[in-house]
Amino acid sequence: MLNRVKRSHTLLSVVLAAGFTLSAKAADLVEMQAFVFPPVALTGHNSQVCGNNMSDTPSPVEGLIGILDASDTSKLLSKAIPFSLAARKGTCVTLPNVQRSTPTEGGNVIVVIVFPSSATWNAVVGKAFICSLQLKEGGVSKVLTASFLPVIQFPTTVSQ
Repeated sequence: MLNRVKRSHTLLSVVLAAGFTLSAKAADLVEMQAFVFPPVALTGHNSQVCGNNMSDTPSPVEGLIGILDASDTSKLLSKAIPFSLAARKGTCVTLPNVQRSTPTEGGNVIVVIVFPSSATWNAVVGKAFICSLQLKEGGVSKVLTASFLPVIQFPTTVSQ
């Protein structure tokens, strides 16, 4: 089951407490590993991100779900959603409604699931994570898969 970090913590304190390190490139960006979904248009509460910790190790998988502006990925559009999943557990989270005035080709936002750069994903250490982005547009359901990127610059504050 999804365990949310107390809302009273700021995103930066959650990031640092989870072992994420600050990037030297910018004080409001952190370097993280990420599963990155293709740009999509989020309208209303028509979308959810699902994740499964497929590992056998006793330690949970912890990370953040973020929604980035597709035209400027240094902009976080809503508060990141922290999560923790025990071994062989999964859950889905409904994404908040975010609107951008100028959609880009293919969509207006990019959904990411980020992890500390110290996280290791391979069969040797017994850790595996799978995820999907599920959308509903005009009665048609879509399921999108993410690409894994070993490093992205993730914003720590919501853009105004």
